[in-house]
Amino acid sequence: MLKHPKINRICMITLVIMLILTPVYAWLATNGALEGEDHSGDYAEKLFDPSKVHTIDIVLDDPEGFLKTCPEKNYHVCSLVIDGEKYSKAGIRGKGHSSLRAVEASGSRRYSFKIEFDHYQNGKSYYGLDKLCLNNSLADLTYMKEYLAYAMMNRMGVPAPLCSFVRVSINGEYQGLYNAVEAVEEGFLSRNHLTGPARKLYKPRSTDVSADALLQYIDDDPASYPNIFDSAKTEITEEDKARLIGILKNLREGTDIESAVDTEEVIRYFAVHSFLVNVYSYTGPKVRNYYLYEDSGMLRMIPWNYNLACMELKTDLSEAATVSASVNYAIDTPVTGPGILARPILAWIFSDETYTVRYHEVYREFMESVYDSGWLQEEIGTVAEMISSYLENDPTAFYSYEEFQKGVETLKEFFSLRCQSVKGQLDGAIPSTAEGQKQNRSALVDASSIDLKYLGRPQDKDKGSDDGSSASDQTGTGSEMTEEDDAQALTWFGISAAVLAVALIFAMRKRICR
Repeated sequence: MLKHPKINRICMITLVIMLILTPVYAWLATNGALEGEDHSGDYAEKLFDPSKVHTIDIVLDDPEGFLKTCPEKNYHVCSLVIDGEKYSKAGIRGKGHSSLRAVEASGSRRYSFKIEFDHYQNGKSYYGLDKLCLNNSLADLTYMKEYLAYAMMNRMGVPAPLCSFVRVSINGEYQGLYNAVEAVEEGFLSRNHLTGPARKLYKPRSTDVSADALLQYIDDDPASYPNIFDSAKTEITEEDKARLIGILKNLREGTDIESAVDTEEVIRYFAVHSFLVNVYSYTGPKVRNYYLYEDSGMLRMIPWNYNLACMELKTDLSEAATVSASVNYAIDTPVTGPGILARPILAWIFSDETYTVRYHEVYREFMESVYDSGWLQEEIGTVAEMISSYLENDPTAFYSYEEFQKGVETLKEFFSLRCQSVKGQLDGAIPSTAEGQKQNRSALVDASSIDLKYLGRPQDKDKGSDDGSSASDQTGTGSEMTEEDDAQALTWFGISAAVLAVALIFAMRKRICR
């Protein structure tokens, strides 16, 4: 049989075919194609279905080692089982800044996590989702402030992250109830049709009050804007930098706002944002927790991180925080720290009566949509009922089940009083500026009946105010095997097997042909 006159050619063809198939096999293996995984589709309908509590089991080779080193924020390779579906080879790390240390210092292992589905395998995703945050509710006794904030934003037509509730386990051991939050990255941009070469995403952040994080025009030198350009989430060129600086200059001059800002969407953003009383943001004393999106010269705001919304507030940094200041937060001066004029992407709303009137119209629309309709109170009740059983037996919860129940009732009452105050401000019965409220405190809504400690511990404000962005998003631990390592190993294995097979064929041919 092996005396065929073309046996040498047959052997060479066999060798070539095996050499071609080996890297193909390696690519398929490293991309999960040989494991039966199919993750094409719409992740919004999967993991972010708000009608149920989802499940995520994080599978690690060394779970104890991972939890021990979470504060270092190095990526580890893991597999995930999401609502019963397996996803292999994702990257996971601890998420946060001071909150990571706070959890560590407390002796807890209930860290927040960031998952990158494409960390080791470029282009991979979970039904189109590239990155996911699992938030531990460190400073939110209700577990639902972020969920409600993003739902309100989306309800008002502002692109906002999706959020759901997940039962998280690690190697099968229940870790607790978490918020699953869609990261504002490629998946988010694609879902909201915000992708394209002229569309740029930034995440300005500063440890103090910096002019560039406030979006103030400084000069024409890109080096003057490190808190913007060093935090770009999309690739940017010198031309992109110059264009954004030009927009900021336009904002300062205020001569052609509608060529620099998507006025309707930004008005909607600030209406919802001010209602939620979230000072750990663009409108607070420390400028953070927002995304800036630019599309061909037009700016928009994308919301982020509302776990510290609805907290006690200082109307003046020299005063003590009070519940009344939070409930009656002035809708026409919705800032703490630097004033409105120091925040140019907000200031234009109140510098032109036309825009102020539209802002008030949007606010009334918002009140009708979330409160007059009954949606907000009903949604709080629905969510509380859905997650209650998980919290009764949550092994790592920062708060007791009774504190959660009290938090839910407090949240309902807070929003009821907040809506009463906002309506009064819109109707003119309550002053709508901080200065006006100082002059007429008797007109304010009485908030003495509630204790906002049940919406978040005062001592947890600084612990939970970070968002977890890190340069380590682009790095991994030295002990991990990367996608390239896997592919190389499989390739050399295949080549070795091919050479061995051909050698055996020639050896058999020689023996038989004697």
